[in-house]
Amino acid sequence: MTDRQKQIAGRKQKMRRHLARLIRTVRDDIGVCLEKQEEMPPETFLHLDERFQKIESLFGAISIQIDDVETLIETSRCAERMAFVEDRLDEAEAELYRRPRRRRRPGPDFARLFGFTQNSRADAAAEESIPSLSAAYQILGLEAESDLMSVTRAFRRFVKACHPDARGGDRSGEGDLRRALAAYQMIRAHLSDGA
Repeated sequence: MTDRQKQIAGRKQKMRRHLARLIRTVRDDIGVCLEKQEEMPPETFLHLDERFQKIESLFGAISIQIDDVETLIETSRCAERMAFVEDRLDEAEAELYRRPRRRRRPGPDFARLFGFTQNSRADAAAEESIPSLSAAYQILGLEAESDLMSVTRAFRRFVKACHPDARGGDRSGEGDLRRALAAYQMIRAHLSDGA
């Protein structure tokens, strides 16, 4: 098993544990909702019960998606979907328990959340396409015997040149940016293993 596969497996395991806690919380909330049925107007009860049922089914769908994840990009997207549904859970709990929301996050980036970026296929391919350590050095424009400090400098220069903020919002260099990040991570892992 490669380092990347181990990293993906570790993230999937963390997401599964967190998802299991969230599903237990939703089921507890459904129980509380049923207990408070007498105290609340029927419309409110039906509305909350429907919301909790929908959230539980969304968590079930995310659980299936976690099993199908094969790349780091997919794990990130899956984690973002889970965070989005978790925010909906917090909203429903706030209404049920008549308390302020606990989680305050900026709204999600729906394009990234559902994988509809311009270069999503290119980005996924870039993540997996660094065949060797020498190719990683070549991507960053370095010689094979460079030390970690020069690798980090080269990576930062590359990021500054390709980042969308430095290019007036032009996102066409995102694939190159992801390739550079993958190359940097590969080289850094190699240098820290050798040290």
